[in-house]
Amino acid sequence: MQSRSQEIFERYLAAAPPEEAEALLAELLVTHGQPLLQRAVERRLGRRRRPADAADLANEATAELLARLRTLRADANAAAFRFDALATAVAANTVHRHWGRLFPEWGRLRKRLRYAVETDGGIALWRNPRGELVCGLEGAGPESGEAAELEIAKCRAVLQEEDGGKARPVSELARRILARLARPIEFRALADMVARLSGVRDRPPLALGDHAAAVPDPAPDAGQRLAERERLEILWREIRDLPPRQRAALLLNLRTSHGAALWIWADLGVARFDELAACLEMTPRELAELWNRLPLEDMEIAGRFGLERQQIINLRQAARQRLARRTQTGARAPIRERNRS
Repeated sequence: MQSRSQEIFERYLAAAPPEEAEALLAELLVTHGQPLLQRAVERRLGRRRRPADAADLANEATAELLARLRTLRADANAAAFRFDALATAVAANTVHRHWGRLFPEWGRLRKRLRYAVETDGGIALWRNPRGELVCGLEGAGPESGEAAELEIAKCRAVLQEEDGGKARPVSELARRILARLARPIEFRALADMVARLSGVRDRPPLALGDHAAAVPDPAPDAGQRLAERERLEILWREIRDLPPRQRAALLLNLRTSHGAALWIWADLGVARFDELAACLEMTPRELAELWNRLPLEDMEIAGRFGLERQQIINLRQAARQRLARRTQTGARAPIRERNRS
């Protein structure tokens, strides 16, 4: 039976009027895509994930999925895609890039291994029903690649004993692992085994197994995050009540020591991605295109509105002054929709 997300996905691909396509895209992304991406990212990060990491990466995956969906509208083969598998693959790629940034040696090895596997005529690569990359010896069959952890651990121990510390090319290690297991395996598990056998040390936390429990979690405790969220919810309500151009001048340039301030509202769940876009009077696609470049410089913001740089500075200063007055006095008007020019 066809899922609701797949039905909307197919209707989106076939929609002729741009307005209908945009409406279907928003429903597909917000109602189905974002929850799926969140779950997939959390599963990929593992049980020692930090909430901040999961939320940030889910937003990054949302932006990538949005771009992919827009591209697929012009793809003649788009009807062959399954939406859930596509979203899961996007989440997996996002998390892999995250590990690559945090653990460069592991990331470089994974890229070398991917190239070796793709160019080796005896190894096949495919995606399982969840969209995860799986590899196996040619002719192994389209299995899901869910080899048991114990089975993988035994295989690694045998190969370590056989090699006795001898260095081998990653392509040879991949073939030997797949031959020893005699079944397909998820590519991420293969990469982890090759990393261990090759002596790569800066592997991501998901590869540490039970030892990860001993690693302290540097994330703020629940009380701190709750207090921070409450403060930001108050500030977010005040910002939403600013005139549109003041909102844009402030939010597009607002930054913290960790990057764009907009990321914080998304990180803590104070505002959804589509709510952030609406507050800036943008479509989700427009915000997605800017997301990884935030915060923007004043000249670029000015160009978007056809204003001078000093006008943007003045708008932001007026927004800050208004916020300062209202947060200091505690006096604020009821939240309501307003039509401002």
